[in-house]
Amino acid sequence: LQSMELQHHPLVASAGVTLSVAVRAALQSSLPLLCQTQRFASAKLLGQIRGLSADYLVAIGEDEVGERRYFYCVDGVSWAALPTASEPERALCSRLPAGLPFTGDPSHSLTLPELEDDAAEAEPAEPPSVSEEVRLAVTVEQIENECAMVPKGALAPTAWGGFRSDPSFGGIKAEAALNLSSYVLRNCKAPKAGPMAFSADTLASADSTVPAGALCTRLDPATGAALVRSLLFPGFVAYCQPNTPVYGYCYFGDGKKNVDIPFMLP
Repeated sequence: LQSMELQHHPLVASAGVTLSVAVRAALQSSLPLLCQTQRFASAKLLGQIRGLSADYLVAIGEDEVGERRYFYCVDGVSWAALPTASEPERALCSRLPAGLPFTGDPSHSLTLPELEDDAAEAEPAEPPSVSEEVRLAVTVEQIENECAMVPKGALAPTAWGGFRSDPSFGGIKAEAALNLSSYVLRNCKAPKAGPMAFSADTLASADSTVPAGALCTRLDPATGAALVRSLLFPGFVAYCQPNTPVYGYCYFGDGKKNVDIPFMLP
């Protein structure tokens, strides 16, 4: 698993990733309990998505064969499984107004504006709606699919067609840690990779992210960690400690995708 270990939190603190003492204390107890009750091999923190009345904490659980499940809570204790969004639900979420904040209430229903075709119908139907819980699931899925990255060589394929952490990975060299070509997108295959290719070498390189310049790297002089920040989803940070097997990623933000990024880059 490549999301953030709680003890790695100081490595990303300079990027604005913060957790209160109360939340950290709660997570230190609840994540091992989640791992035990769900029979996961590991359960780790993905991050936090800010809301108006409460913030959502998101965790990832991974079993022995590399299958992953997502959970959320607002108190760091009572975890609930995130649903898997359907294609119609993803389409509804894509119609939500840009910049709409999360409320912090997973049961909150979001009513979508009618399309012109719907408005032209003789008998107006009830306007479509989607729950904030589903919207949260879609947002987490987007962040995972578009941003999740690990150092090259950190993953090994499984017999079930997925990927798991390679126990023999010893880290990347310091001179390569600030090069985007030293990282791969965990959930994105390279364009030339075939549909049945499961080698870790088939994962897309981070320097193929579109648009170019959407990822920026820096070395934290205080911790010696290399950080990769996303301008596409501000709040996403990947990190690694050069010459060690320490790496991961996390997201701490409002869940909004920066769709204006192509016009902001030089």
